[in-house]
Amino acid sequence: MNNPRPHRMILTVILSLIFSALAGAQEKNPSAQVYFSLLEQGLNQIRGQMPVIVESAEPAARLLVAGGHLYSGGPQADFAPEAEGRSGGLMGMRPLAGATPARGDVVLYARTGPATDLDEQILAKYKADGVYVVAFMPRSSDRTPACDALIDTGSDQGLPLGEGADAKICPIDSIVNIAAMWTWTAELTAACTRLGRMPVLYESYGMPNGRQRDEKYTGRTFHDDMNVGPVSAQTLGNAYLDSLELSLRRIVAQQLPAIVTAGQWLRETPAGEAQCWFIGHMFPAHFQDSRAPQPMRLDTPINGQVKVKAGRDALVLFVGYQQAPQQLVDLAKTDGFRLAYMSVTRAIGDVADNIRYIDPAWDLPDAAVRIEGYDIPVFPPSGVLDAAIYWSIVAQAHAGETP
Repeated sequence: MNNPRPHRMILTVILSLIFSALAGAQEKNPSAQVYFSLLEQGLNQIRGQMPVIVESAEPAARLLVAGGHLYSGGPQADFAPEAEGRSGGLMGMRPLAGATPARGDVVLYARTGPATDLDEQILAKYKADGVYVVAFMPRSSDRTPACDALIDTGSDQGLPLGEGADAKICPIDSIVNIAAMWTWTAELTAACTRLGRMPVLYESYGMPNGRQRDEKYTGRTFHDDMNVGPVSAQTLGNAYLDSLELSLRRIVAQQLPAIVTAGQWLRETPAGEAQCWFIGHMFPAHFQDSRAPQPMRLDTPINGQVKVKAGRDALVLFVGYQQAPQQLVDLAKTDGFRLAYMSVTRAIGDVADNIRYIDPAWDLPDAAVRIEGYDIPVFPPSGVLDAAIYWSIVAQAHAGETP
């Protein structure tokens, strides 16, 4: 017989070269791209929960049609601000903080990480009072909180920065909870249409007549002036997730160079010289996650005005909304500080070595899904996508520390 050992040795060498090449290719992937890949896996986790989302949305819809109220809250600080009073969201959504839900009401309860003793006490009290509870958190083998449904958003907390128990992360789970909440809201809306009712959803005030349109429906949970036919289960929720995934892939395909540059700028910026100006319901709470780095001072525009004082060594990140920060772009050209900004519309004359525009890959109405017979598109992607871009920049700034 021929001795198989030389062949095995050759095969071992070939496989070693292949694996080395693959490892080298992975090392060349920017940390920002790795972050987006993890987030897309999180969206797949939500898709896998679609049966639970539908099954929990249907009884919730019956309770709301019967006159119950809908609340959002829990330990995740950015969850309720994103869900309540939001473009593309439900006008009937109320903040849980300070409220006392009663029998027949519905509570959406979110946290990052598994349930704690305090969560179990709070949820048990809601259940004892006859409140219908939907929890958004990772499923744990150690605890089963008292809720009617648990939307398991997975155990992956985020992209590690460094090693060890004290290492920081760029969060994934908090964004996944937000995306799951909007997916659930989409399925709740569809379930209501199957009961013959169409919930009132907000239009962005940034759209023509958006404010006037919403004021007309102030205080209403359901429409009495629109005939929207029944929408089948999983249609709207999957449409929302499809939109997010398409946007994330557009960002990676088209915006990664600008994100990588912004991350490099952040890494090079002296301590205390980086600032982030933001517009959005879930900010700044989302950025203040104690598990994550806090590399920038956080500020919000006052009356739409960004009042920046920055030296040439400073970095300004603008997490914007629909309109471009033209004044800020002009100031960066004059004063020479580095500026990375995101907004749906792009500023005039922003082509400069110290300025990078990042297209957030969502459309002007900030609404991802069309419902046949409804007057506006609904369910906003901006919070999810803007937060993802922010953390991808932070991840890139810590590129040497990611495993």
